[in-house]
Amino acid sequence: MKTFIILLVALSIIGCRPTNQTTKISEINKPPELSATSTIIEDQKSITELAARCGLNIGDTKETIISSDGKTLINPPNKFIPIADLDSCHTKTIAWKTIDSSQGELMDINETQNLYLSHVIVSTSPLSYLAIVAKIGTRENLISLPGAYIESLSTASKLESSFTYFPTNEQRARISIDGKYATPSGETSCNENTYPGIWNIQLNEKVSLSGDPNENCASLFSQQPSDTTITIDLAPSPPPN
Repeated sequence: MKTFIILLVALSIIGCRPTNQTTKISEINKPPELSATSTIIEDQKSITELAARCGLNIGDTKETIISSDGKTLINPPNKFIPIADLDSCHTKTIAWKTIDSSQGELMDINETQNLYLSHVIVSTSPLSYLAIVAKIGTRENLISLPGAYIESLSTASKLESSFTYFPTNEQRARISIDGKYATPSGETSCNENTYPGIWNIQLNEKVSLSGDPNENCASLFSQQPSDTTITIDLAPSPPPN
């Protein structure tokens, strides 16, 4: 009996031990946040297994990225597939979607807003680009600003308006989550000297904001993707009956 009482007291002390950390109910099942910038996939083994299971040829997985809205897997230079499709490939045949190869290399895609961003190489020494923002399935550039690829321009004009591109995990060419803006060079500054700057896709104009130009323009791309938590089962699919 004495042992039983001691045990109850010990359990009550453990259960009532105070803690300095408060966990909100809403945080218990909160999905991990995804960066507003594209994320380079580093787990090559998982991606290779997933590709094999789905019958997709990934190629160089080090170059595979996730779109800035977190919903699409991009396999440069021009292939993409919704991540949600990868989880259902055991029940249906899936294949890469593509943008036209004449549209250059796919940098970002936002299927919710029906937009993609690509780079066309105009010089290899130094390596420089012009950008295309277009509706998925089309070739017409929605942008006609300096830095945009306009097929009718002369070679000299294309070279003159081209830009260099040095991507990092924190600074990549991308489309804003709401589909209103694009940064073809990955810059998020609205400084007048930034080239080609931030583009307002709907208005076809370079963005210029009052106040701190760096902070304000960065906020255009600071939205977090919503409803992008997808569980991928890498277990082998059962053999067909």
